[in-house]
Amino acid sequence: MKATKFLMITSFILILVLMTSCFQNQPKQKIKPASIPVKEQCQGEFCNDDVEIICQSSNCDAELSQQYLQLQTKVVKCLDNYFQFSAPRVSYKISSKEKTACEQEGGCCCTTGGMTDWSGVSQSYLYGNTPFGATGVQSPKDIIAEEHETTHFFLFQMLKGHPAWFSEAIAIQTNERAGCDVSAMDLEGNAKEFAKKGDAYLRETNLDLQSSGGVKMSDGSILDNDYYLRLKNGESSLETRDSHTIGALWVIGLKEDYGCEQQCILRIVKELQKYTESQCRPGTYCGDNPLQYPEIVTDEVIKEKTDLITGRDTRELFELLGIL
Repeated sequence: MKATKFLMITSFILILVLMTSCFQNQPKQKIKPASIPVKEQCQGEFCNDDVEIICQSSNCDAELSQQYLQLQTKVVKCLDNYFQFSAPRVSYKISSKEKTACEQEGGCCCTTGGMTDWSGVSQSYLYGNTPFGATGVQSPKDIIAEEHETTHFFLFQMLKGHPAWFSEAIAIQTNERAGCDVSAMDLEGNAKEFAKKGDAYLRETNLDLQSSGGVKMSDGSILDNDYYLRLKNGESSLETRDSHTIGALWVIGLKEDYGCEQQCILRIVKELQKYTESQCRPGTYCGDNPLQYPEIVTDEVIKEKTDLITGRDTRELFELLGIL
């Protein structure tokens, strides 16, 4: 009887061991990662993994389009590294609107700009130096690499919905301080010299300091560090409240009063990116319709992250500029 009980107990233990062993040896179920947006296959001739040039006119020049593709590929790769963020392919839509002929013998240099949203950058034409008598850029060396609007595209991807003044602040700083456009331009000419000036709203480059040009303010002075100090001291008033002006003054104010310059502002952007990611559901763009991004990064959140990075209370700056 005892032997029988011993055999039964031994068999039961053996079964338990075998069952445990079987469960332990079962392969662990892999958790599928959240879906990651995949870059769509190139549709046009002027396209690669980083950039697509879409000519929306019948008279686009193939050589110029190819040159612009090369320039913007370098800019995007540079900004990838600058922001430590891999953006989706950037589409540049060129509508090639007619311009009046250049009447300056040395050429007309230079027009830049555009409109940007989550889907890409829209331009009226290829920006750069237009020779005398022509209505647009004629040579690859005359094309200006685009950095400002491309930065807006990066911010749409990194921060989703955010205030326009902040987008301009970062685009202005990047266009002035990062130099991704100038480094992309191998061909010397008026266009490259123009690009070396940086952004008109932030006068820090040597070419800026040597010139008398700039953004004129309502009191007749130039938007620069001196104007900011007069504004702060009550010697001038901020009548122009567009997003470019507020953004530029925020960048200047951080430098003047908080010692926060290029790398410091980049750290603010990265903190805001982390905040955005913490607020978004994994595998989504914070909503099914990218045209209706909620404004996750608000003025208050920007102030909070600015305080965090600078180690100071920056309310005085935000209130001076009417942000808060």
